Amino acid sequence: MDNKKKSPFEQKRIALIAHDHKKDDLLAWTKFNQEKLSRHILYATGTTGRLLTDLLKIPRVLLNDQITHLSENN
Repeated sequence: MDNKKKSPFEQKRIALIAHDHKKDDLLAWTKFNQEKLSRHILYATGTTGRLLTDLLKIPRVLLNDQITHLSENN
């Protein structure tokens, strides 16, 4: 096991998932935290991924036709 301390600024992979009736809450939370989230790799399922991409203006790449990869670094 690697016991190295991770920097709080290290790029992380974050999955953003919301049921249909919670998508508005997730979009509001994501917009509020957009600056912090922009430093990380974001993953979201189809509809949520499209909504987040439109809201945050971040490009996306579909993976396996089910996962959307959102990242400003692409």
